[in-house]
Amino acid sequence: MSLQRRMVPPNTEHIPDPESQRRARRYVEICQGKQIQPNSQLLKLFLSGLFDSRPLTCYTQFAKFNFLGERGSVAFLEICLEEKLLGKASAIDFSGQGLRDSAIPILVDVLRACPRLTSVNLSNNVIS
Repeated sequence: MSLQRRMVPPNTEHIPDPESQRRARRYVEICQGKQIQPNSQLLKLFLSGLFDSRPLTCYTQFAKFNFLGERGSVAFLEICLEEKLLGKASAIDFSGQGLRDSAIPILVDVLRACPRLTSVNLSNNVIS
């Protein structure tokens, strides 16, 4: 009796493009620099490629069901600033993400990079 190996085609549903892979790697590097675990759901979102075409919609949907915490939010804000991900945003909702005073400098830098911004929701955070 001979054993035959069954050839399984590779999963071609979604292979992250190089830009999505680069962005995900950079997010992981930022998290490592802050000695925090990358948020697995945010990492999947970066790798999906959806963040490239609809960053604010993706983040808004993500934030409804995921908590980043202060350091995780700062890591996310840093990648947004580096990649200019929220530049077209008119409204940003960071409510209930655990932001504290130490997150304000990077938040201000991100907001400055959003010329169309008319609304920012920071409710339910610990900002004095």
